[in-house]
Parts: sequence; C-alpha cells; structure tokens
Amino acid sequence: MELDRYQNLCSKTLRTDDIEVLTLGLLGEAGSVASSIKKIKRDNKTPDVVKKEIATELGDTLWYLSAVASYCDLKLSQIASDNLVKTLYLFSDDKRDFDEKSPHDQRLPEKGEFVFHQNPKDGRVRIEFEGRDLGDSLDDNAYIDDGYRFHDVFHLAYVAKLGWSPVFRKLMNAKRRYNPEIDRVEDGARSIFLEEGISVFVFNQNKISANGVSSFSDRGNIPFTIGQTIKTMTSGLEVNSRSISDWFDAISFGFRCYDKLVRNSGGIIRINRKRKTITYTMK
Repeated sequence: MELDRYQNLCSKTLRTDDIEVLTLGLLGEAGSVASSIKKIKRDNKTPDVVKKEIATELGDTLWYLSAVASYCDLKLSQIASDNLVKTLYLFSDDKRDFDEKSPHDQRLPEKGEFVFHQNPKDGRVRIEFEGRDLGDSLDDNAYIDDGYRFHDVFHLAYVAKLGWSPVFRKLMNAKRRYNPEIDRVEDGARSIFLEEGISVFVFNQNKISANGVSSFSDRGNIPFTIGQTIKTMTSGLEVNSRSISDWFDAISFGFRCYDKLVRNSGGIIRINRKRKTITYTMK
C-alpha cells in the first residue's frame, strides 16, 4: 500500500484533532514496541509470537505517526523520501580510493612509519618519515600544556581510515597536480584549513580522564552531532562520501595513538591504507 493512500485512510478513522493526545499516543505505542522487544530479551518468549505482537504495535505507531503528520499538513511519502535522502547522505559508504587515478608520486602513502620526536628541552614535536622531517616542529600554541603538539597523528588517522588528508598531501608533496581542479579544490589551501579545523573542533570536545585516557578513544563516546557537523563541513568535497562510521573509526583510533604519544613523549606511528590500520609502538 502506498504511504499517502494509507495516510488518507487513517485520517477517516481519526476521533480527535488534539495534537497532545496524538503525540502522547505516538509515544505510548513506541513504548509498547520497546516493551514487546523486552519480552524476547527478558522472558525468552517464542519469537514468532512476539513478532506478531511487535508488528501490531508498529502498526499502531504508524497510525499515530500518520495522524501527527496529517495534523501538521505533511505527507508521509515526502517525510519518508526526505528521511531517505538524509540517511543516505549521513551513512553513505563509498569505499573508492581517491588516489586510484593519481600518478604514483602524487599519492598518499600506501603504508609508512612516522616517528614522533619530542624535544626534551622545549617540548616541541617533529615528525620524521624515511629519514627526513615533515613540516615544522610544533608546540601546543596554547596557554596550557594540552598535548596538541602531537595532533598530526589525527591527520595520519584520516590517511589510514579515510584515505584523505590535504594536510599530509602538502607535507609529503603528494598533491594531485595531474588534475588542476582536484589540486585546487581537494588539495588546496581551503581544504587544508578545513582539515585543521576539524582536528581542532574534535580535539576541543574530547575529555581526558585522570589516568590520561581520551574519552573519544572509545568511539561510543563520540556524540553523533560531531559526525553530522563534519559531514556539513566537508560538503562538496570527496571525503564527504565517507560515512559517519568511517569518521568515528578515524577519530577513535587517532585518539588511542594520541594518548600513547603523549604518555611516552613520542613514538612510532605505522599506517596501512589498504588495511585501514594505524598503530603505535614505542621508539
């Protein structure tokens, strides 16, 4: 049955136009669905019996949902269509390699070993790759010691988990010059600043426990709104095709390595883009 036809038929069975009654009914029926599922978990009821009960409760929930939509002069078909667009946008799972058409000298490394050195005198951090320094040595650029000088590990997590990092393309001279538009838009200054902005944005919301463990090292602690915001920030760029789940993997693994770098005043970060791994070992 088409959603709009269902909604029209439901409207003929309405006995009230009180939006509070309809909303409370919607909440009550959604609670009944949860209660039915609880029976399977708690009482080990026969699945087929409980499934019929769940189907009934879902039907009642749909009726109230339809009623609320009609009260607000909204169509179920449009609600469903808009929601599908939103979910596909947020949870797209594009696995393509952004470097598949790039010359080998214009690609992010397939794998690599990055050594983080902390100067014992001033605390500044530099990164060594294949015997040469990448970029400048960094301090926290803050009034307090918050460890941000190790933040390049987050960019490496983006390389490993997302196959993306305009920052490291610049550091490693791997901008995609073969295509001027990709070089200008995807690998240019605006994208570099955007990636740095994402790093700061996420870092500032993370909390460190008394024993030096980042809250975001557990992906379950990352608020969904962070993923939504990142999707909005990266709109129009290739990395927008990565899912929120991909981003949460990159963030959580980045913080796991970050915690170890801070705790040990440096170390070795190894990445493998094909396997989507990033690991830490002590020097």
